Amino acid sequence: MSRPVIVGAALFVVVAACGGGEQPRYPVTFNASSDRDVPLAGVQIAFRDTPLGITDALGKLRVQMFGREGASLQFDVRCPEGHRNPAPTRSISLTRVVGLDPATQAAGLQVSISCPPERRLAAVVVRAAGFADLPVLLDDEVVARTDTSGVAHIAREFAPDTTFQMHLDTTSRPLMRPQNPVQTFTTEDKDDLFVFDQQLEEETPRRHVTHRRRRRAPAAAAPVRLPVRIE
Repeated sequence: MSRPVIVGAALFVVVAACGGGEQPRYPVTFNASSDRDVPLAGVQIAFRDTPLGITDALGKLRVQMFGREGASLQFDVRCPEGHRNPAPTRSISLTRVVGLDPATQAAGLQVSISCPPERRLAAVVVRAAGFADLPVLLDDEVVARTDTSGVAHIAREFAPDTTFQMHLDTTSRPLMRPQNPVQTFTTEDKDDLFVFDQQLEEETPRRHVTHRRRRRAPAAAAPVRLPVRIE
């Protein structure tokens, strides 16, 4: 069945649900987005299990619906793979849109649909105060090494509200303080940037000093008294 036929069938269902007969026409524009101001194509919209259509590259689906003024019509939304579906069933009230701009009237009722991504991008900047070639671990897996300036960049995708740990492996440099520092981050329901800024110091190795035993000088001989009597 072609797309126009599918839409026509859906509109027929709307007319039947509203009692039949001549019904006013209401243009409706569905606007789907994955995030704020990011249009999303491929969102399927249905009325009572009958498909109304799929949003285009601009995230829009325009249909004509019929019914009495103020009638509440329920519809279902199915988001494309990689995005979360909104509430199972939503509703709109048929309302006439009146304005000075003909384009606004032609677009009619505007319905916003949000299909947020299932996973969010987390970018992490690691700063190790000028220490190069330090392994950077994400949850115990080496994912990068600091460059000559002591900086590393990591980007990963996580589900919202995921907690993860980043740490610097200083095992190969036992004089570095602190040893193996760790920092914990938690993602939100948005793409985000995290900074792991760690101040490090490396102690100076102690010199090993050999102490020589000093020889004691021989004690002076005590004076000897001779048994001589001088008169």
